[in-house]
Amino acid sequence: MPRPPNTGYLCYMLYSMEHGKIYVGSTNNMQRRLRQHNKTNQGAKYTKKYRPWIVAATVRGFSCHKDALSFEWAWQHPQRTRHLKNYRLEGLISKCANRCFSNWYKAAYYMCDESYWYQRSIHMECVYAPPLLANRLPEI
Repeated sequence: MPRPPNTGYLCYMLYSMEHGKIYVGSTNNMQRRLRQHNKTNQGAKYTKKYRPWIVAATVRGFSCHKDALSFEWAWQHPQRTRHLKNYRLEGLISKCANRCFSNWYKAAYYMCDESYWYQRSIHMECVYAPPLLANRLPEI
């Protein structure tokens, strides 16, 4: 029996176009989770004040919740994760630059290419990029 398309775990990056804010999380149901962030009190406390949110990027292919949570933490903390130690990320990991859309995107892109995650066959998809950045993001 084929698996439904919405199974498995994924990490996601939400973008608030009105406020220019980024939120990174993980879930096993993106549609439900986006609805929670935008319309209910079940979303993260941080996301409530910056509504509405759109999905900017997803990283799919995690076989278990633990792997998705591990990637989420690394994505949220690029300056502290061991998964980005081999990259020259001076601008990417500074506290100010860390909140920039393209830096969040690049951190996930580089992590997907790092051997620990590459072996797990995860893949990243850019769903939305701000118009001024669309041509400057790495090709997936």
